[in-house]
Amino acid sequence: MPHSIDESESESQDPKEASGNQKRVEIPSEFFKLISEDKDKNCRLFKCLFEGCIVKKKHDGSPKYLSVCNNSRSNAKRHYLNFIIVHILPLNVVEKPGFKMLVSSLAPQLELRDRKFFTELLEKKFYERQAQLKAALRNSTDAATTLDAWTCRRRSYLGETIQWFDQKTLKGRNACLGCRRITGRHTYDVLAKLIESIHDEFQIKDKLRRMTTDNGSKIKKCFRENGAKSTLPKFEAQMNDVREEIQQFSDDEEELKLEFITPIEEQFLKEYVIVMKPVSKCLDILQADKNVGMGFLLPTISFLKIKLKSLKENASIIHCQPLITTKRFLLLIRFEAMFDDNELILAAISNPKFKLAWLDNKEDVRCAKVLLTCEYKRLRGALEESDSMALFDAKFRWSLDLEEKLIMFGMDYPCIFYPKLTEYRNAEVKGNAFLKIAKSVGCEPSETKLKWAKLKDKFVRERNAYNKPSGSSLFEY
Repeated sequence: MPHSIDESESESQDPKEASGNQKRVEIPSEFFKLISEDKDKNCRLFKCLFEGCIVKKKHDGSPKYLSVCNNSRSNAKRHYLNFIIVHILPLNVVEKPGFKMLVSSLAPQLELRDRKFFTELLEKKFYERQAQLKAALRNSTDAATTLDAWTCRRRSYLGETIQWFDQKTLKGRNACLGCRRITGRHTYDVLAKLIESIHDEFQIKDKLRRMTTDNGSKIKKCFRENGAKSTLPKFEAQMNDVREEIQQFSDDEEELKLEFITPIEEQFLKEYVIVMKPVSKCLDILQADKNVGMGFLLPTISFLKIKLKSLKENASIIHCQPLITTKRFLLLIRFEAMFDDNELILAAISNPKFKLAWLDNKEDVRCAKVLLTCEYKRLRGALEESDSMALFDAKFRWSLDLEEKLIMFGMDYPCIFYPKLTEYRNAEVKGNAFLKIAKSVGCEPSETKLKWAKLKDKFVRERNAYNKPSGSSLFEY
């Protein structure tokens, strides 16, 4: 912006004040209206006069006007630092002759500082932003993180980001917790200590609900070995990047020594694109940086399962049927247990984008409503957490111990699983059996019957998969 220098004022005032006024930024009055001047902060507040320009609001509701420092040097050093940070430049760039020539030609009245000044300023700003992030996380109640490790130029690093909701605005926020150098061997215990050191620094041990990462063997072992006795959540990766499976072809057949593809291969490629399209869309949704949360997981996987089922029944898909079967089987193994997770279900049904639309049957809708109602009453203080959990534990809290107990008691009543018995078709006998089993397990008979049917179906599917002849594809279902 242009700068004005009033020579008459500079002669009558103190030399220091005159030099300060020489750096005063001139704001065009036809575009901005002066609201007030803060002498303590040595700045002025302006309001934009352009049509359609919306004035931002502060937390207390008051308007947030444009703040311009009277000393242009104050503005310059901030922009210099932003320039270095945004483009990840070395700090000695401010001492380069070309940079000095550029700045002196654009604003000859400015005095450039050396590298030492910007190093101290960078450290000061870093600790200020770190303190602001810690204060924001201190006011939050729940958070989730993403984690990744990589190697570049024979040096390994670990980075972690965090996502949480602002308690006042209820808007999603995210920040980078750190990018740390990994020294020594990359074993699971080294990774665990490094992750926990980041959690200790920002005091987020009790706030973490989920952690998303990839399927690296060392990362998975880090959660498997240390998850139960550390601050690491018992939840790791979602899915790998399936795009790596997409084959790339070149038109230069002589260089790659490829023959022309056959009609069958061409048909396979077309089917492959059709099958992998919904998978790719779901990956884009779940791996997005913004406007996505844990509530997107179950509805997105449900959509993918429905889409793959429709492709399975599509008669035009011939060559990629084994691929569809494999994808459905892997989704069942990897994500089936998550559909019984209370926190994931609450995150999905409380999301206005999905609500209850992603649930398949009326029984799931009913149980989801009970879950949401109990959680609401618990948060309002009408029910204790233990009382509210008891109302829907039978549907959504089936642990491995309860499943084993259900199977153990169920084996004492062959009428519920052995079709050759005459009692197998007697609804009254089977009802009494489920009533006794439910009493032994400690849940409702209807939920016991539903869980038994799911376990039975899962057993049949896995048994069929193991009994398939060698060389055949996975089981059809």
